[in-house]
Amino acid sequence: MKYINLLVLIIISNIQIIAQLPISWQLGINKSNSPSPLKILETADSCIYLFGDPLIYDIELLKPYNDKLDFYLSKIDRYGCLLWSRPIRGEKTDNFIDVIEVSNGFLISAYSNSNKGLDKSEDSFGGNDLWLIKVNYQGDIIWDKTYGGAGEEFSGYEINKGIIKIHENSFLLGISSNSYISGNKSEDSKGMNDYWILNIDSLGNILKQRTIGGDLADYFKTISYSNNLIYAIGTSDSPISNDKTIDGSGVWIVQLDTNLNSKKQILVPALTSSNIGSVIDKQSNLTLAMETNLSTNSYKKDIGYGDYDLWLLKLDKDLNRIWDKAYGGNQSESFVKKFDINKNNNYNVILYSNSEKSGNKTSPIYGNSDTWILEIASNGNIVWQLTLGGGGYEAGYDFIPTRDNGMLVLSNSNSPISGNKTVPLFNNNYQYWLVKLHQQCVQRSMYIDTLCNGEDFWINGEIYSEKNKRGTQILKGSNNCDSILCVNLAFRPENISNYTFEACVNDTIRIGQKIITPLDTLIKFRLANASYNGCDSVVCVKIVRYDSLLCDGFVINDDGSSNGSIELVIKGGKPPYKVLWNTGSTATKIQQLKAGTYFVVITDALGCQTIKEFIIKSSTRNNDIDSPLLHYFFSNENMLNLQFSAIDEYHIKIHSLDGKLLLQKSLNSDATSIDLSALTSTIYFLSIENSKNEMHSLKILKN
Repeated sequence: MKYINLLVLIIISNIQIIAQLPISWQLGINKSNSPSPLKILETADSCIYLFGDPLIYDIELLKPYNDKLDFYLSKIDRYGCLLWSRPIRGEKTDNFIDVIEVSNGFLISAYSNSNKGLDKSEDSFGGNDLWLIKVNYQGDIIWDKTYGGAGEEFSGYEINKGIIKIHENSFLLGISSNSYISGNKSEDSKGMNDYWILNIDSLGNILKQRTIGGDLADYFKTISYSNNLIYAIGTSDSPISNDKTIDGSGVWIVQLDTNLNSKKQILVPALTSSNIGSVIDKQSNLTLAMETNLSTNSYKKDIGYGDYDLWLLKLDKDLNRIWDKAYGGNQSESFVKKFDINKNNNYNVILYSNSEKSGNKTSPIYGNSDTWILEIASNGNIVWQLTLGGGGYEAGYDFIPTRDNGMLVLSNSNSPISGNKTVPLFNNNYQYWLVKLHQQCVQRSMYIDTLCNGEDFWINGEIYSEKNKRGTQILKGSNNCDSILCVNLAFRPENISNYTFEACVNDTIRIGQKIITPLDTLIKFRLANASYNGCDSVVCVKIVRYDSLLCDGFVINDDGSSNGSIELVIKGGKPPYKVLWNTGSTATKIQQLKAGTYFVVITDALGCQTIKEFIIKSSTRNNDIDSPLLHYFFSNENMLNLQFSAIDEYHIKIHSLDGKLLLQKSLNSDATSIDLSALTSTIYFLSIENSKNEMHSLKILKN
């Protein structure tokens, strides 16, 4: 059992305050190679859900299935401490697009080329399809639907809003498509690529759908809704053709009614191929956010400041221009990843900037590029702005206002500790950088460890185990600055080994300190710290014991012409069998035998042995062959003394129990001594053959 007691060390630093919101805490999270974006949502319990790329500071992170790309749903608490993380995956490539919170969970849109399998319940209709997943707050999938045709439905991380809610039983989905009528797509494609807009119910059933496009390439980017009007927005290179009634390239805005019929459209000249954001304010005005380097035109009156600027265009519900404004410095501002409207009816936008203080950018630059966040009033004036960055590259991904009147900002970063970034860079690679803006001062740290299953871990009186392996320790400090310790534990599984062991029927087996008797058939025991991962091993041993090895035979006696024979009958044990006679023969039938005693050693496939002795009698005698040996004894532990009944020529052999010849001696006498000092203490076979070729065998025991 492990114990940790924490000493609180509160360090107060000078943190720049912009718009009354200093940096409360920040977190660096390793990135995967997935192109999926990462989006954040806060729920009523003040916990944060992250959607998209996996959080690789989870030490138990599941790897993408079959080396394909998956996306993840992760939950962290208000201090950035990981609570859990799970993949959402099919068998091929699956990329996150967008997410919204709905009743009892979330609706997640993605594009996927996976067939049915793993988390995906329906086959692909063609290449990539739109994949919609309903999950609850625990990360469980409630249902999923696949939408598409035989072509491609795609756009991935370039979609700003891919799903919006109209009411509890009506949602709008948007994606780019080049599929003809097939799958569950009911309209043919209009050109190279089109907008595909779907209206679905709360169970994912298609209520209505519409394909919108001209002859060439039209790419869906974002969708908005207000007062029974739908705005499908993207980029278009099509001339006047099919649904497109305006010639030229630019941002193409199509206004639809709730039946998805076109009402009006405009084309805004804007040199952009990246993200476009759209919001609708309380007065039902539509505002777009995008990057541009164009000079003035019928929609753009603000000249701008640098190479590329952030450009906001405000339109009324009939798509007439109200105002436009550029934001930026002397270099480039681009890649609008999030554009939203807050409770004050002001705009919030996050993007990339590499401009110094210039133009209407008043916040500093820290490196090559930074995350630039702005709040902009409904008349286009900047309320406040903030730069987050270090000495390298940062690009803003997402932000959300939090329920405690703070803000969470998510960026892509490859900066070391520098600028206002105080978390280290891992492996000199890009990472996610999560920053909490709030009045509360927090000193945040993390404890990561890997333990063995069954081991308890104590921190400040709280027990962590396999069922409670993540948590947050809050230590109140002075000056309103608390210390937060995020606990993230992994537990190594027991190394379970299963063995099937074949044994002789009466064998006793030792494994470690465990004795397995002939009566045991299944043994399970634990070897402490004997596993490859430093944890205990569990060994399950199944003992297979065969029937006893038995040997019998058919004997034909000698008629005086050395024609006796023995044919073996072997049962039990595990075939195949090895046979070894004291004559050296390995056959199961031996012939041309003289009268005498013969023994055989039978060994099965497991090495189990049995020994059988046979006597060949002479049919020319009325009595059995008498042993020529009167008696034997050991005069000491090594000297064997033999006394015979008469003087004769004798040939003496000593075999091991497995039939191996160890010693032999010939003599013409009625007594002899044999030195057995070279032999170990065990049982041996002693064979004696006289001048009449009569054999006699017996067992002797050397102590």
